[in-house]
Amino acid sequence: MTFESQISKSFSIEEQIQLTNLRESIHREPELSHKEFKTKQKIIDFIKAVGWDDVTSVDTGVLVSIPGSNPSAKGPIIVRGDMDALPIQEATGLPYESIHKGCMHACGHDVHATALCALAILLKKYPPQHSVLLLFQPAEETATGAKLMIDSGKLPPTALACLGGHVDRRYVVGDVVLHDGAISASSDTFSFVCHGQSCHAARPNEGNNPIPIATEVASRLLTVSDLFDDSEKQAFVLSITQMNTNSTAINVIPSQTVIEGTIRSLSPEIRERVIQQLNVIAHAFDSVELTTVKRSPAVINHALLASMANQLSSQSGVTIVPLSSPNMASEDFGYYSERYPTWFFRFGARKVMDVFIPAHQPTFFAETETAVVAAQVFFKCIEILEKEV
Repeated sequence: MTFESQISKSFSIEEQIQLTNLRESIHREPELSHKEFKTKQKIIDFIKAVGWDDVTSVDTGVLVSIPGSNPSAKGPIIVRGDMDALPIQEATGLPYESIHKGCMHACGHDVHATALCALAILLKKYPPQHSVLLLFQPAEETATGAKLMIDSGKLPPTALACLGGHVDRRYVVGDVVLHDGAISASSDTFSFVCHGQSCHAARPNEGNNPIPIATEVASRLLTVSDLFDDSEKQAFVLSITQMNTNSTAINVIPSQTVIEGTIRSLSPEIRERVIQQLNVIAHAFDSVELTTVKRSPAVINHALLASMANQLSSQSGVTIVPLSSPNMASEDFGYYSERYPTWFFRFGARKVMDVFIPAHQPTFFAETETAVVAAQVFFKCIEILEKEV
């Protein structure tokens, strides 16, 4: 059975039109992180029209509680979709192109939100044994939405599983990536402040130039990977992204130089070791202060859910494909990975003859059919989990 025939079997023509209209409406009126007010209302209206009334607002996010038919079944199963857009001017030329200047869905979150609405339709037609919680999450792009939802106290302390996914134009519609282990990296930032004493550039002996110290710090940062073996080097990226002084003129030696950058890690252990090495560098200089900020944890798929691959392929008509390489970008779904057994998919989002377009580009878009493929996969996962747990 192909995914096209599976979709036709699962969704009526009218439902497919409704989902397409929803996706295009969300795409046409994108909203930035923590400002998803209209998007939130569109989702609530759609969900209630499907027939689900247990809807809770969390800031600009939405939780939809779907009861299970078996009171003794473990649960819930959480399915998450994000909904915020990016501050990018759209250049897709789509008939439903963004009407908001400098704001567009350049990462496919319009499709992610639509996928959960499609799943709501399936769960209405085929009630689950386990309770299901649909989590429409705001502010993924700022890596603050998942933590906001968790800190709200509205999420359960435990769950049978938490499912999520992301569109990916490296793969065609109907391809689904299943990968056991890390699928995207944690995200941390660092800032080295190198202190000196300002003075006239013509009389450097009257001050203390912090730039040579900063240069040495930067040099040591670039050799951190030498302290790890070859396999460990593949599990993290350390990048210097900014180097600035507070000098007010070309003939003024600054009083400080700041070096900033990011660390991406696929392993919690590697993450800690890299941060430890940054502290070693900072402590080697009396005039250097280091600040590190931990952001999204790595997204690590739970081994307990790995057996789903063969069943998904045979039951949903999708093609299971291997991950070409872990994503060193971050995804705040990692906060759920720290809390629940999680499984995060990548969903093919382009037609066969179309070209790859990276996310966060003005020309990026995902095919609408990706939403119903994702919904079908999530639904099959729920069925599989009901049988196995």
